[in-house]
Amino acid sequence: MAINVLQIPLPKFHDGDDALTHIGRLTKACVTNGEDTDAHKLQSFPTTLQRKSVSWFTHFETANLVATWGEVWCAFISRFSDVHNERQAIIALREVKQWKHETIKNYYDKFLQLFVVIPQ
Repeated sequence: MAINVLQIPLPKFHDGDDALTHIGRLTKACVTNGEDTDAHKLQSFPTTLQRKSVSWFTHFETANLVATWGEVWCAFISRFSDVHNERQAIIALREVKQWKHETIKNYYDKFLQLFVVIPQ
């Protein structure tokens, strides 16, 4: 008898949503669904976008024919993040968590990518 594993739906990114929160929700959904590879996140990511973010991604994808998940993630956060001051950046960094099945390298990369949005 096969056991059905409950799959949670991927989050949708609406205009006005915070990019960091969206990436966190997408990562959590992928981990929960047992699909936590960069390739899967890169494939799933465009399906979570709507309106302005779809236009942005289409332009980004055209300009960067071979982009990694890290590059997409960084660019998305740079464009749509609400982190505008040092206090918000510190709060965002405190909220970064290593998910149960996430490698230390992926966690470290995720942590470092937050520095892209810290105001100088």
